[in-house]
Amino acid sequence: MELKTINWFALAAGILMLVLVVLSVFTPWWILQVGTGNGLATINAGPFYTNFSLLRLSFVIPILFAINVGIMALFAVSGITFIIYTFKANRGYSKHLLSYGWKRPLYTFVGFLVTLVVILYGLPMIINMTRGTSMVPVPITPLMGKTVMQLSSSMLGGGSGTGGIQIGVTVITAFTYTFYLGIAATVLGILARIYHRRIAPEKVVATPSVPVTPATVSQAIH
Repeated sequence: MELKTINWFALAAGILMLVLVVLSVFTPWWILQVGTGNGLATINAGPFYTNFSLLRLSFVIPILFAINVGIMALFAVSGITFIIYTFKANRGYSKHLLSYGWKRPLYTFVGFLVTLVVILYGLPMIINMTRGTSMVPVPITPLMGKTVMQLSSSMLGGGSGTGGIQIGVTVITAFTYTFYLGIAATVLGILARIYHRRIAPEKVVATPSVPVTPATVSQAIH
């Protein structure tokens, strides 16, 4: 095996994907914290592990946990496939390994980001349209940054005697370093796909030429 036939982008992507799976179990891709200090509520979200905390009590949702585990397993297999492809980049079946490897981080990253946008932007719009009000802010909170969410007494279950009291709650959202590692894995996967054309160019099968003779001309006519 020659060094020039190794797809280094794929090797880096495969290793980073496996490392990312381990790190993402301990560090979420995105954090939402309601309240200052330890926070009244916290959402630690990621494609591989998501948990919630309410008044310092942590819990997971079983169906969401099962989805996370499934995505994690596919992501890990994709990383291993990437590494195997790295050392067999010029084989006939290498393109199939590459196709499975480079698409997984892209789908995972885009899917996670789209899910966040739908929840923060799309869900409150649907609720407001259904109820015919603008009670739920759009977005619920920005993807990144610190904001103060105004909650009315009606949203908190208060009666008409509360006089329409508004309560401000600080909400902090942020992407963590694992999210940016996910971007790096996605970019490396795309670069690996592009670099594959250099180390394993498409083979053009030449069609053998047939000499022109009176016999071949006669066959072509008939």
